[in-house]
Amino acid sequence: MRQRAPWRWAIWIAALVFAAASWRLAIVPSPHAPVSPAGTLPVAVDHTLPASASISFEPTAVEERLRDEVRYLASDTLEGRGIGTAGIDLAAEHIAEEFAAAGLRTDLYDGKPFQEFSVSGRRGGRAVKNVVAILDGRGPLAEEAIVLGAHYDHLGRGGSGSLAPGGREIHNGADDNASGTAVLNEVARQLAARQGDPCDPCRSLVFVAFTAEESGLIGSEYYVGNPLMPIKNTVAMVNFDMVGRLRHETLTICGNESSPAFGPLLRDLGSKYGFRVREIPALFGPSDHLAFYTESVPVLHFFTGLHKDYHRPSDDFEKLDYEGMRRIVEMSTELVLQLATNAARPEFANPFGDLAGMFSPITSAMARTGPRQAFFGVVRDVDHKPAGFAVRRVVTGSAAEKAGLRGGDVIVQFGDQPIERSEELTPAVRAMRPGERVQVRIERLGTQFELDVTLGAR
Repeated sequence: MRQRAPWRWAIWIAALVFAAASWRLAIVPSPHAPVSPAGTLPVAVDHTLPASASISFEPTAVEERLRDEVRYLASDTLEGRGIGTAGIDLAAEHIAEEFAAAGLRTDLYDGKPFQEFSVSGRRGGRAVKNVVAILDGRGPLAEEAIVLGAHYDHLGRGGSGSLAPGGREIHNGADDNASGTAVLNEVARQLAARQGDPCDPCRSLVFVAFTAEESGLIGSEYYVGNPLMPIKNTVAMVNFDMVGRLRHETLTICGNESSPAFGPLLRDLGSKYGFRVREIPALFGPSDHLAFYTESVPVLHFFTGLHKDYHRPSDDFEKLDYEGMRRIVEMSTELVLQLATNAARPEFANPFGDLAGMFSPITSAMARTGPRQAFFGVVRDVDHKPAGFAVRRVVTGSAAEKAGLRGGDVIVQFGDQPIERSEELTPAVRAMRPGERVQVRIERLGTQFELDVTLGAR
C-alpha cells in the first residue's frame, strides 16, 4: 500500500469505519484476473463507435432509458445486488454491455472490463469486481484522466447497514445506487456520441462502476491502489451516488471546495439546468469519491438527498424522478466536457487545513469504577463549528454503528435532549443504562431523520 500523508490517513480512517462489522478490508487480486501495472494501459486499438444517429437523445428517450435501466438494476432478479449474490454479477455484466454499446473501450483486463479482486469477511473470501471502461483522449492532454464513477452494489437482503433490521426482504436500492449507475451509463453514451465533436486536445475519460461501496468503499479504494491511469495524472473524479430523488430542484454537490475551479462552474451550470445547487465541502458524504480525495484528486459528488426509503426494502424504481435524473446527466456531461478540454487541470485544495488532533473519542466516565455504563460509540469532529455533535467516525461494533450512524452525520437530538453543543452528548449518554433504547435524530447531507439506538455497555 502506498504511503499517505497523515492528514490523508486521518480522513480515510474517519470515512471507512462506517462499514459493516462483518467485513474487513482485505483486498487480494484474484489469481485469474491479471492486472496491468498501475498506470499502464493495454495498447489501444482502432474501434468504430456506434452511429449516434441510432440513439436518440431527446428528453423523453433519455428518461425512458434511465427508467428501464433502474427498473432492471432494482428488480428482485438482481437480489439487491448484495456481495456474493448472482444478482450482483448480473448487474456487472449489464454495465459492461452498456459501456461497450456506448462505444467505450472495455478490453482492459485480460480483454475484459472487470477489475477483479477478493474481499474477506466472516464468511471467507468472496470475489468481487469493479467494471472499468475508457474513452481515450486526444492530443497532449490524453495522458491525463477524469474518472467518472458510481457504485452498483447494495445491501442484498438487508443485514448490517439496513434500516429495517430483522427482516430478509430484498433491498432493491433503486436510488442507492441504481440511479447513479444509470446516470453513469447515460453520461457515457452522451460523451461517446460527441466523440466526433471538436475535442482536441481532450483528456481521457475513465468510467468505473464500483463494487462493495456499502461494505466500506472497498471498490474505490482498490481502484485508487490499482488505477487504470496513474492517480497523479487523474485531474478530477465525479461521483454519482443517490441521484434519483430530486426535490424542490435542490441538487447537493459535495466537494466544491476541493478545487477553487469548481464553485463558479457548478453555479453556472446549475443555473443553466434549473437546479438550486447546494454545495458541501469535500469530506462530507461518505462515498467513493473519498478514496480519490485522500490522494489529492479534486472530487465532486452528485446527490439528491436522503429519504424515508433509504436503506430499506421500499427503495423501488417507481419512486424516482427520471426527469431530474435526465437533467443531472445533461449538466454532468457539460461539466465533464469542460474539465476534459480546459488547458489547466483543476488545482487541488484541502479545505480542512491541519487535521492534527481530529480524533476526540466520546467515552462514558472512563476513569470511574463501578457498574457498567451506557456506551454509544461515536467520535467527535473537533473541527465542526455549527450546532450539534458532528460525528467524525463511528466505533466498529458499537451501538451507533449498528443503528446506521456514519462519519459526517450531525447528532441534533438524543432522546428528549436537544444537542446544540457537542459537550451535551456525553451527559445524555451517561444518564442512560446499557440496553436502553433511545431515538437519535441526526442530520445527514441536509436531511434530518431518526434512528432507533439500543445502547451498549462498557
